[in-house]
Amino acid sequence: MAPAVLLILAGCGKKGPPIPYDVTVPEPISDLEGVVSEGKVLLRWSLPRGAPDDSEAVGLGEFQVLRAEHPLEEEWCDECPERLEPFDLLKMDKMENFSLAGDRVVYQDTRVSPAHVYVYRVTSITDRGYESDLSNRAVVFWDIPPDAPSRVQGTAEDRETSLRWETVDGAEGYRIYRGRGKGKYGEVPIGVVGPDETVFRDTGLSNEQVYYYTVRSIRRIERTWLEGSGSGEISLTPRDLTPPSPPQALLAIPLATGIELSWQRNIEPDVLGYFVYRRDQEGGEYRRLNEFPLETPIFVDETAILGRSYEYVVTAVDRSPRRNESAFSEVVRLVYVR
Repeated sequence: MAPAVLLILAGCGKKGPPIPYDVTVPEPISDLEGVVSEGKVLLRWSLPRGAPDDSEAVGLGEFQVLRAEHPLEEEWCDECPERLEPFDLLKMDKMENFSLAGDRVVYQDTRVSPAHVYVYRVTSITDRGYESDLSNRAVVFWDIPPDAPSRVQGTAEDRETSLRWETVDGAEGYRIYRGRGKGKYGEVPIGVVGPDETVFRDTGLSNEQVYYYTVRSIRRIERTWLEGSGSGEISLTPRDLTPPSPPQALLAIPLATGIELSWQRNIEPDVLGYFVYRRDQEGGEYRRLNEFPLETPIFVDETAILGRSYEYVVTAVDRSPRRNESAFSEVVRLVYVR
């Protein structure tokens, strides 16, 4: 009995209960993806659940990137052995060879050769050295990406923009990216067009907002879309160029204090107000009678002279910085008599 007791005692190397495995080790990464974006091989994945951890017992220390490499002329299949080897170590306390975009890790593989297929998996390692199981597999077929589109130009209109560019030899399509700041683009393009399309229309935008655009050529090799570097960046600002409709049902009534004009209120929600114009029936140019837009559809011309003949028209103006003004309403004519 004594030897057995000694064996049991020897097995107790630490005081207190051991940390459970499912608490110590982060869950395996399940959304690893490999893409070719802007002419680069990128791996992206979400920070594993449970790491970084709020408790003192668990903390994320590093990621281990594993890679297998196969020339395209060699036979390769999904069921073939991966022959994975440790490729790079990503330390959370230094972050020298990767970046974080929110809760997403972004890693660039710069050691790639044309006409090769690369298989990747990633593991998470805690600051205590506990390593997770392998992530899902990401496969990237790599070759020389297409050139960037050249001579990208654009125009801005009311709540929309239009882009155009020159075709790129070997491109099988184009991806269009939009950002709210210089060089700040998301992972997902706002549009994809075919190889024969070199025009893109972006609609539903906000007027007076600056938008930045870049276009990237793409071509396919096996199961991977190779995306080339971005074109020269351009900025476009949609502007409200559409004036309101002319006011309707203009009426003029002589009063003791002048000539009262009234009309129907416009239905457009961006109408700021109205301008009233007058001219003598003998001819001449219309002269605006109010300096600032009228908020209500009524105006009394107190400068009218008894016995004179006048023509009146009204316009509507919107709230845009350009203060787009409508065409004239229908003319109303009268002689000012009481």
